[in-house]
Amino acid sequence: MPKIQEFVKIAVESAQSYQKKGQPKSSQIFNFPLTDDFVGWIENQILSVSYGSRPSWKNWYLEMIRKQIRPQGIIIPKNWEDNLLFFQNDGFFVIADDKDNVIEIGRSRIPVIVRFFDLLVPPKSNKYPAGQPTNRAPYIWEEILKKGKIVKCFFCYDLDFLPTELVNDLRRQIWS
Repeated sequence: MPKIQEFVKIAVESAQSYQKKGQPKSSQIFNFPLTDDFVGWIENQILSVSYGSRPSWKNWYLEMIRKQIRPQGIIIPKNWEDNLLFFQNDGFFVIADDKDNVIEIGRSRIPVIVRFFDLLVPPKSNKYPAGQPTNRAPYIWEEILKKGKIVKCFFCYDLDFLPTELVNDLRRQIWS
């Protein structure tokens, strides 16, 4: 399994080869969560949602940007915050465990930070009825974050192509 530093270099070079004009933008590799109270904070937010109410994912994700991402010097485009759930911006992300092993790669047509956050919160379940229904990697929450460990993260955005093929190629490089 590749280490995140090596893999990110390959991923960015691959993205540049797909890009028709301009350069894709990307974050540096960063740790998540930044604060020790993240798991408790998210659980309190989710468990405080009354039955039948919609969780406030947008507001929670904006708070996560302010408390977990920005303090590390990671730049989040202003237009993402203004229209977090609907602004079209193709991108992909990489998540690694605390030993730097790549464990997840994903893509998004809306700001990539949204799909990235979807995997870093509890999935919808009996325990978390207001959990994130689009979390397809519940082991990140259960086996890493809830145990007080961090993940290493990276995202790339402003792609002028749909990143499905790129992400599938990157997944094959890891898990084939």
